[in-house]
Amino acid sequence: MTRLKRSIIIAAVAANGVIGKDNDIPWRGKLEGDLPRFKKLTEGHIVIMGRRTWDSIPFKYRPLPNRTNIVVTSSPLNTKLTLPPQARTATSVADAINISMLYDGDIFFIGGSGIYIEALKYANYLFLSELDESFEGDTYFPEFDRELFSKIERGHSYNKTPEFPHAYTYNLYRRKSHD
Repeated sequence: MTRLKRSIIIAAVAANGVIGKDNDIPWRGKLEGDLPRFKKLTEGHIVIMGRRTWDSIPFKYRPLPNRTNIVVTSSPLNTKLTLPPQARTATSVADAINISMLYDGDIFFIGGSGIYIEALKYANYLFLSELDESFEGDTYFPEFDRELFSKIERGHSYNKTPEFPHAYTYNLYRRKSHD
């Protein structure tokens, strides 16, 4: 019997909605526990990302290990995108979801903004690390109707420390139609 895949948006979002600046994460490496959680949650599953998100991952970590990597790009033949054999391309989020059906695991949408906008149509879960402060940026998490989701878990709150200078709370939301 085939189990339906869970569709999950996973993101770290500043208080003002910023998720990136200059094709990078403004707080990269500065959120206690966030990267290990991302790795633990996504390993063994499918990650769907846009080409700019792919480009922002340091080369030595591409493709993200122990995951099926699907990169959405509108023109894979006309970009500088060169993927290793362990990664696939798709022309849209819907195409990426169709490709993901060939693989085991849940679907994690990992960015960027355009992917999140499209993924909100499909996602039944949001795993959000919600920062307590605002950041300058040029890429934002999309506005979404919070009435469509229930907060099912308020995760651990992380306070500022010298090593991790940004406070945040990890929250899990589920689409209400799945309650």
